[in-house]
Amino acid sequence: MLGGSSSSSGPHAAPAALPAKQALMNDDLPAYQFDEAVALVSLHSTDTLRVCGISSDNDFAAIRTAIASSWPRGIDRMKEYTRDAPRGVRMFKFKLHGTPWVAQGPDAVSARRLVVAVFRTLLALGWRLALTSDTSKREHDKDAWILLRSAPYVVPDPTHVFAVSFNRSDRLRVIGGPDDVPVLVRSVLDEYWARGLPCSRL
Repeated sequence: MLGGSSSSSGPHAAPAALPAKQALMNDDLPAYQFDEAVALVSLHSTDTLRVCGISSDNDFAAIRTAIASSWPRGIDRMKEYTRDAPRGVRMFKFKLHGTPWVAQGPDAVSARRLVVAVFRTLLALGWRLALTSDTSKREHDKDAWILLRSAPYVVPDPTHVFAVSFNRSDRLRVIGGPDDVPVLVRSVLDEYWARGLPCSRL
């Protein structure tokens, strides 16, 4: 005869569901605000850089200074559009003069220096790169940089953060690195690229 209760105490009884609040609790969760632990920097169009999740005015000022000092054509305008973000996460957009993300010639080198300057500044502010992600899968799109909170780190020598870029169909550039890095890269290419290098230039 069936009783009115739906509970079961047999060996095959389903485990009781945790209350909603208890299911979300975990003693191992890190002790920081989740909405301040992850940030995003992404490149858009040919001239725009967006920053999401960095809330400090001082941090935004440092990023703006890094961009302005490393991109010769300068910043066209900066706009905050936090009202469109969830949970009050701050979002900023920097529109630059020129077209750094599709630049050619000397501007292409400056664009790499710009990216390096932003990364170096983020390290000093306590943000480290966790991964990059291609979220749109469109032709000519750019990766987004996903950052995690970390201990601030100011590099002892600015050249310790530098760029390596691939250009045309057969060229590799080391931009802004220490003097020994091009020598090291050359030795690796000599060893592993059987066709050799017709020339290298510092």
